[in-house]
Amino acid sequence: RSQRGNGRAALESFLNLELALEADAWVCTLFSNWCQLIDELRMTVAGKASAPFLNTVREGHRRGEGCPAFDRNCYVSWR
Repeated sequence: RSQRGNGRAALESFLNLELALEADAWVCTLFSNWCQLIDELRMTVAGKASAPFLNTVREGHRRGEGCPAFDRNCYVSWR
């Protein structure tokens, strides 16, 4: 990638982060570094600590494993 392309990718990521913080509720997995960042910023900078944050978790999970649709071993924890 060119230097300009890297800068554009960074700006787009920050724009996505800003848009995510404008939400009133989130569904995310805290195994994702991006979701951890959103969770921390929503509770501090965005001032939305009381807003709903649903963490998708898989029972017996390993880092990086998602929660497939309709899996009975998956559940949502409230944070």
